[in-house]
Amino acid sequence: MEEEFAIIGFFGVIPLTIWIVSLYRARSHAKSMEVVDKMIDRGDVINEETVKALGGRPLSPHRDLKTGMILIAIAIALVIFGNVIPDDDEAVRIMLGIAAFPFLVGLVYSVFWFMFDRKKT
Repeated sequence: MEEEFAIIGFFGVIPLTIWIVSLYRARSHAKSMEVVDKMIDRGDVINEETVKALGGRPLSPHRDLKTGMILIAIAIALVIFGNVIPDDDEAVRIMLGIAAFPFLVGLVYSVFWFMFDRKKT
């Protein structure tokens, strides 16, 4: 019985952390939108400096490459993990199948980085 609680607790921490971070970002974004709505109602001009002051960050031109590299690294780690499991040939095939998803998505992100123009507009 204790093992089940340990497993549920260990794997439950990851979704809980993601949920907390997402909740904080959503609340922060909602507060920023309230300020923007009030500014629009007053007739104020919303320019680039205002957006920066409210916490808006410009997107990095290398964001796709970084995301692609992280996903490919996760896929490689999954393949290595499957290979270090002793005496189980099926584990390698299973981990290869699981690793295919982040690898292909990371590959697509990397291809997007090479295909599209990265100059600031």
